Amino acid sequence: MVQPAAKKASTNAGSAWPRLAAIAWVAIDTAEAPANDFNCWGLAQWRDPEARDPEAECAHRLFMAANDRRLIALDARTGLPCAGFGEGGQVQVIANEGLVRPGEVQIVAAPAVASDVVIVGSSIADNFRVNAPNGAVHAFSARTRQLVWTFDPTPNAGGRTGGGNVWSSITVERATDTVYLPTSSPSPDFSIEATADGWQVRRGIVIGATRSL
Repeated sequence: MVQPAAKKASTNAGSAWPRLAAIAWVAIDTAEAPANDFNCWGLAQWRDPEARDPEAECAHRLFMAANDRRLIALDARTGLPCAGFGEGGQVQVIANEGLVRPGEVQIVAAPAVASDVVIVGSSIADNFRVNAPNGAVHAFSARTRQLVWTFDPTPNAGGRTGGGNVWSSITVERATDTVYLPTSSPSPDFSIEATADGWQVRRGIVIGATRSL
């Protein structure tokens, strides 16, 4: 759960980023120890261009992706969860079903924002089994949490492999709303699989455009 900060935030002069007077903290079940330790590489911010009052609640949001596969939205001024985003300000990006052990999948990198879409990758323990969890990238409406699109780096794999995930930082070219996704290898690590129809998976960078709803 998200424990809100009691105090309001102040804004650094000349900076678009707020300075929280008291930081909200996020509780994670430590029994679910992730494969790559507990990490959080940063936050993303978004300002609602449709907000009539720029100082209104959650008109300016901070997004955090947690190790237990949640995407959390906080009001940038107060640190309070944005109630209109998912359930109580959060959404479960990746379900627990299908994981063979706790922490097999986590999220460590900061989300990325393109227009009104917030994009989240994942970190997968991809060298433990061939049919590792799928490494799909998820994009949600920054306003409502509605799923806008997903990108599957191992399409038509039929359960023969998984991974291919985007665990590192996602880059956005704002002028064109182009998203750059640095994909990892499929499972098991460093594999290449060719099928009769020519399907292959390799490490690489996927370039794609995104749009908001």
